Amino acid sequence: MTELRPRPYILAETNWKAVRETKFDVAVLPWGATEAHNYHLPYGTDVIECDHVAAESARLAWERTLGFFERWLKV
Repeated sequence: MTELRPRPYILAETNWKAVRETKFDVAVLPWGATEAHNYHLPYGTDVIECDHVAAESARLAWERTLGFFERWLKV
């Protein structure tokens, strides 16, 4: 079984103590629309995609970046 470790650059996976003790210069704020994509894709398609891109970008730039999870919009 694979152990899931928190990614320190993802706010939703860390805690207040770690955030308070770390200096961050940049924040990644992904934003995706919640909209219909016909019958074949879920409403959250854009959010899922932008979340992945932002998390990967934050991972690559971890020395300077804190990634934030998306904010879901109501339809």
